[in-house]
Amino acid sequence: MLKPSTIPTETRMPIEAPLRSIDEIDAPDSEVERLVRVASARLLFLDHELLAHDLPALSDSALVAGGHDPIRFRNNWLLENAGLISTTQAEQSVVNTPIRTEGTVRRAWRPPRYGRAVVVEARAGNGQGKSQTLLLDVKGAGIGPTRVPRLAHHGNGLCSLREALREILFEAFVSSIFASAAPDLWTVSIYGAIDLGFDIRTHRGETLPAGLLVRRAHRRPLEEVNPPARGTRDERLRLEIELLLRAYGLTSTNAGTRYRLETGRAELRLAFGDELPAELDRALEPEARAILGKDCEAYCDGTNVQLVRMAPRPGFRAQLVDFGHYEVRRDFEMPLVSLVRDRPHRWGACILPTDPAYVRPHPTLHAPLARWEREASPSDLGAMPRAVADPPTRWAGETAQAFRSGRIAGEEIAGAIRSFARWN
Repeated sequence: MLKPSTIPTETRMPIEAPLRSIDEIDAPDSEVERLVRVASARLLFLDHELLAHDLPALSDSALVAGGHDPIRFRNNWLLENAGLISTTQAEQSVVNTPIRTEGTVRRAWRPPRYGRAVVVEARAGNGQGKSQTLLLDVKGAGIGPTRVPRLAHHGNGLCSLREALREILFEAFVSSIFASAAPDLWTVSIYGAIDLGFDIRTHRGETLPAGLLVRRAHRRPLEEVNPPARGTRDERLRLEIELLLRAYGLTSTNAGTRYRLETGRAELRLAFGDELPAELDRALEPEARAILGKDCEAYCDGTNVQLVRMAPRPGFRAQLVDFGHYEVRRDFEMPLVSLVRDRPHRWGACILPTDPAYVRPHPTLHAPLARWEREASPSDLGAMPRAVADPPTRWAGETAQAFRSGRIAGEEIAGAIRSFARWN
């Protein structure tokens, strides 16, 4: 029997049932998508325990009864059902090197605002002539039929293997923290990762190994814009989660959700992310002046905690998804702003470093993450490319290249992530 390539951290098996039908996604505007198998795809890792839990037809007992090697069968099953790319992506080589495909075209769904992710309905037999279904969320499966790929971030339809590994790493961090410190908070579980075998072309002239992140299917918010409304339970919950993670040195904020306040000749101006500065709404002027003090410029962190759509219940208060933007910091010095959708400049509650509610990394809690700190002072964050300044990105990039070249096996990568994410 093959050795399993799994990542059992200190987290728990999900308590909510997996989604098995596209109707359960509750996204009526989903588009039907055409996918095809990538001939060069290779499995990087698979969480065998999670997959067998969600699809009993793939359990050890069911597969052994059918005369199969469970590990080998599940590995091949995930490659067959998730090692896919959109036909639109496969037909071009502008943003990627040529893609070799095989097999017949199969149907999937792309709910609204899913971008480069699709939902695939996968089946497995139970040995009695019947089959069980499971929905897979596949991130990096290419652009849809109505879009044109661009040499831009999130414009090429793909996910680099570096990006997939980095997201797996941070999901493991957050999941482990929740398991020990907030058992009613959860993350969307990850089934596995796949190396697609071709490369992504970037606007900087680089080539990066392309990959897929295969997650549990989930329901996303129906609103066009994800941030919650001001003063809602949802805003308070996201802020609470951000503050909890900050005790460990983790944050959902980065340069993409950072505010820059500046004094002009006649007015205060505010820029968000990479947007151009705009005149500050007068309602925010007292708060902005308190932040600026005597300075001409100041920065504020904006929260970016992404939640799935669900009804809270005992033991299950919220579930997080998307961890590619998370960072580890040695300290926090900037005011923290909760992003909302119904206030000027998306500006919600603001916590100043002098406020009692402001959280900085606790030395003991932060210790396991110290090796992953971003190498820049808070005022310089975003000035250097992530691939240079961010240790998790460097690790993920080097690991992706090592796997592609055959210098490291998936079991070693899974074991490393399991070790990194231990808190007990």
